[in-house]
Amino acid sequence: MSGLPGAGPPPPRFAEAVEAIERALVCLEEGGVGREAQAAALLAALLPRLVALHGPHAVAAVFGRLAAAIADHASPSGRA
Repeated sequence: MSGLPGAGPPPPRFAEAVEAIERALVCLEEGGVGREAQAAALLAALLPRLVALHGPHAVAAVFGRLAAAIADHASPSGRA
């Protein structure tokens, strides 16, 4: 992958990784770990990896575009 925003096909074993993460999230939820804690933990694990792979400016740019897209599609209550 040459950049963060959907640049080409997914990396090898992507589907396997997604399935493993989804299984882990189900286990956490069944174990009583709330979705807020799950989301915070995922971001805490993900952000350093993204920065190491793509650099802080690329990650910040993608998150900026993501934030704008979310805001553009949010209802007046602030929920999409």
